[in-house]
Amino acid sequence: MKKLFASDFDNTLYIRNEGILPKTADVIRRFQEAGNIFGICTGRPVKSPRQHYEGVLDPDFIIGSSGGAIIDRDGKTLFERTMPYELVRNLERMGRERSFAMAVHADGRFILIAEDETAYAGMERIASIETVRDLPMHGISFLTGSLEGAKAFADEILAAYPDRVSIHLNRSAVDVAAAGCSKGIALRKIAEIFGADRTYGMGDSLNDLPLVKSADVGFTFAEAPEELKAAARHIVGNAADAFDIALEDQ
Repeated sequence: MKKLFASDFDNTLYIRNEGILPKTADVIRRFQEAGNIFGICTGRPVKSPRQHYEGVLDPDFIIGSSGGAIIDRDGKTLFERTMPYELVRNLERMGRERSFAMAVHADGRFILIAEDETAYAGMERIASIETVRDLPMHGISFLTGSLEGAKAFADEILAAYPDRVSIHLNRSAVDVAAAGCSKGIALRKIAEIFGADRTYGMGDSLNDLPLVKSADVGFTFAEAPEELKAAARHIVGNAADAFDIALEDQ
């Protein structure tokens, strides 16, 4: 039986100030060595996590921008659904009106839209969305400051563009991708591409709900939102425990 495991990245595989724990990396390697497929499924653009996992993990695929793009381990695009420039530009204007921090998902990269060089130091940045208008754009993210603010802004975007976008809440952030994109839809696509017999999905936040629901076996953590815990088959203490369960699953 070929198993496929798609895991969220931030606060799931990658822990801030700790990185990817050695026990997690070890069990993922054993999962792959047993003939199974492992990949990252993130709200980040597809190229964004590489700096954090390179030399530690070797994912078979990356699902980025909440399903807006999928690449294989060599960086080849397996699927993408881009957003037109005029739509991203209009969303940027909505964010500017509310003074939200924003980052566009362009060419698989997180690019901060800001002139202030002191904010989010180290991030690639541009002063205007016009700078990347000719690059493929898979999404745009807004940092609202609170979950309540994120939900309210998500409702405003959906009211303005009900048939053109998909919205994914991640704590206080709002990630916007093209309509018809989600981590769950992407999981089904990648399972078909690899011919997987059983799928596993794991995450920690509301944007992972489609992933956990779509997987044959879903995982989350005790501190996750109640909706996510209700959808998961297993509530685990850490990512390594989930991969141990998947390895033993028959």
